[in-house]
Amino acid sequence: MKPRWFIIYLLSFIFIISCKDPVFPIKKTSTFQRVEEFSFGSLSPRNVDIWLPPNYDESLKRYPVLYMHDGQMIFDPTYCWNGESWEVDSIATQLIINDLIEPIIIVGIWSTDKRYEEYCPHEPITSNPQTKNRIQEIIKDEILSDQYLDIIVSQLKPFIDKTFRTKPEAQHTAILGSSMGGLVSLYALCKFPNVFSKAGCMSTHWPGPNKELAEITSRAFISYYSKNLPPTVSEHKIYFDYGTETLDSLYAPFQLLMDEEMKKNNYTNNKNWLTNRYEGHGHSEIYWRKRLADPLVFLFGK
Repeated sequence: MKPRWFIIYLLSFIFIISCKDPVFPIKKTSTFQRVEEFSFGSLSPRNVDIWLPPNYDESLKRYPVLYMHDGQMIFDPTYCWNGESWEVDSIATQLIINDLIEPIIIVGIWSTDKRYEEYCPHEPITSNPQTKNRIQEIIKDEILSDQYLDIIVSQLKPFIDKTFRTKPEAQHTAILGSSMGGLVSLYALCKFPNVFSKAGCMSTHWPGPNKELAEITSRAFISYYSKNLPPTVSEHKIYFDYGTETLDSLYAPFQLLMDEEMKKNNYTNNKNWLTNRYEGHGHSEIYWRKRLADPLVFLFGK
């Protein structure tokens, strides 16, 4: 009989690899563009989807930009085995129309079969030899998050800023993801505080690769973030959340530890930092869609 955590991890793995690549639809209320096979240097090329806010073509305005991981899962519900998506375009449109957030451009960066290696924060793991050796027992390949973020900062963002009418400054640039995408979003903010001023970390996957290493990896992540958070005198904002079911049921103890580090670093809840707990929410697009408005309003609210 496999333990409960193993079943949760197995189902999550099946969920990730089951996503397909259907024809991308154009929504009537939004404008989409796709850059196919955008070069990520030594990493695998991947598609990048760009959503432009309502009335983009009718204005000369410049817009803040939100970069999101797992880009193939955020717009179109036909991409994944469960027929669900974040429906980011619909949610953002409604928030903009109702004047709850400023109009934004959303960039969806597709993930690859190296998702874990690209999203696992490199420095927290490799700075401690014990942690590095234990992690490498599980992950046989090189951790690639530094290369992944370097390409976003040095190549993708300049391309987006050149091609679209963006507000390129850090104060107008955010990065957001779920699960491992939450970990790498906060990592991006810590490594590049002059590029990103906002990070959204939904269902942040503190335990790392498996339950046996959860204490080691989570404490390595939390310790690193605590030491590298941007100072509170800056304009940075950080959003966390977690549910109470399926894989999210593992997160509460680790998130509470991170919350204490936020306080120690003089972050103020509901001002420049917010952590939300969602009873009954699990680990899937269904639940991230249900609560996506909260981080968008916190990060881009008027």
